[in-house]
Amino acid sequence: MAEGLRLWGPSRWKFTAEDDVAAYGDRWWTWDEVALSRLKARRLIEIEETIRLRFVDLIEKVHDKSTLGQLAALWVSMHVAGHPVAWDDFDPTVFTTVWEPVSDETPLDSGPDPAPDENSSPEPLTESATS
Repeated sequence: MAEGLRLWGPSRWKFTAEDDVAAYGDRWWTWDEVALSRLKARRLIEIEETIRLRFVDLIEKVHDKSTLGQLAALWVSMHVAGHPVAWDDFDPTVFTTVWEPVSDETPLDSGPDPAPDENSSPEPLTESATS
């Protein structure tokens, strides 16, 4: 990995906005930076060319919680999981998604909804693009 680039552990996320759930579903998706960094070079190049963003820049934008980083992380998660959505048409409300870290007990794929924590807010985008 690039010098100084820190990869976060896996997280999972799901859409919560009504129109996003209608368009993309209500399952959990995984964002896993380590797993993504292990994709074959041609696959990473394909992703970079589609989103017009280098992988290392994507990771930094996700960590900075930029709109572009969040949007790309959602798209990459779905794309790598085998649910292709046209990048140019992908327009969810990114900051209404719910994110949570994945522990050893949390399945990386879609699973049951955890009990909501009223005091929690969407946290880091450390989900895996392999769910």
